[in-house]
Amino acid sequence: EDIALSSVSRNATQRPLDKTTMALSSLLNDKSLARFRTKPCERLVAKGHCSFGDRCQYSHASLPRRNPKKYIYSSELCGFSKCHQGDLCQFAHTQEEQLYHPEFYKTKFCEMSTNCREYYCPYAHTSQEKKNKAELLTPGAVPKNADAPRNAGAEEAGPPPPVPVAAPEGGWFVGDQKDLLVSSKGEVVKNFYGLGHSITGGYVRRAQILESGGSTFCVARLLSTSRGDATVANQVIKDIRRWIAHCHSSVQMIRRTVATTVVALPADLRCLDVVVKGLGSSSAGLQYHWGTTSLLAKWFQQITSDVANLHSTLRISHLSLGPCSVFLDPGTNEMQMGDFLGKVQFQRNARSGFSTKDDEWAMWYPAEVQKRIAQEGNLVPGSSKKREDAEIMDEYAVDAWQLGVLAFFLLTGEHPFGASNQPTVVCGNITTHRVAHWNQLEDFPL
Repeated sequence: EDIALSSVSRNATQRPLDKTTMALSSLLNDKSLARFRTKPCERLVAKGHCSFGDRCQYSHASLPRRNPKKYIYSSELCGFSKCHQGDLCQFAHTQEEQLYHPEFYKTKFCEMSTNCREYYCPYAHTSQEKKNKAELLTPGAVPKNADAPRNAGAEEAGPPPPVPVAAPEGGWFVGDQKDLLVSSKGEVVKNFYGLGHSITGGYVRRAQILESGGSTFCVARLLSTSRGDATVANQVIKDIRRWIAHCHSSVQMIRRTVATTVVALPADLRCLDVVVKGLGSSSAGLQYHWGTTSLLAKWFQQITSDVANLHSTLRISHLSLGPCSVFLDPGTNEMQMGDFLGKVQFQRNARSGFSTKDDEWAMWYPAEVQKRIAQEGNLVPGSSKKREDAEIMDEYAVDAWQLGVLAFFLLTGEHPFGASNQPTVVCGNITTHRVAHWNQLEDFPL
């Protein structure tokens, strides 16, 4: 992971930079240079942005750099815009493959000299940094040959060496199994993204499950998890796997890396927010349509049954029920409870004493959570000890409260405590028990 390390000292001869020092030194050694930006940035994939920017040691490009110790290629750029040899090509395919190749890196002086602000600049800024290019070629490296064609065929170069399976451009293999390929591009799958998405856990992207007989299209929900979240994330993953094994589950696969947890879901599901918007659900129209009201009641009964089974059979709380974590299966026309990957975020906030200021997340939680947030957490300031007046959170009660919000949303398309685009107001109404939209149910056939 890219982790800011305040204790890493820097050589006094290096150019002045921002005070934040990254896990990899700005001057890359041979080992660091080999793996530098050879994997997609999981933060960018899971969140849509990376706060480290050009200081990130992982790739933000659609095509990550090939590790020059695993793939034999030179620093000379390939002459074809779309090379048919792919990873077996003996020439660099991107600017990063050229500039950070061992035979090029730090062999020329930077034009900006000591005024350069690029953290991982591939050029030398002092004579101590500059390397002798003649000394850089290692056994197995491909030297340039001015007389050779710029893209020689594999037959002329001899049989290619065995290379690892690489993800196609714009894709990312989750974990070592290489059976889940997630798009690393910026699109978000609309059927899974909308109101209440802040509690579900990260972006949803297009993906494929790879099997011996072919591939199946799906979507992947991604949650960025730090090393500090490992204990919580591992327990939630264990609970999700128990749920998959014992209950009717929409989850097709779950994978975890050091920095990201990924849940694969069928591509044809639609989240409750999308379904309700499609129905045009509102009290003004539904009060005259008993058939639609009956269908909504059936769907709510299905959701309630799923939550009850989770509680009574597995003794597991969900803690992230919302319009984006409940799904309709168009094939069966049945509503089903989605995964509870967002539970990691709840546990993360609980561990910090509910000191979060994220109202878009908090608006989906009851007054007990709002109270602790208003008190700036249930921990004694400056310690990990709980306040004496802090009560134990009833997680099943949190699920029950969220079910009530879902019932109201099914019938009205609104959050019961206020306008969904005013989360701070909604949180205040929850704290004071003011159901701002209660009048929308006055004439309902209930």
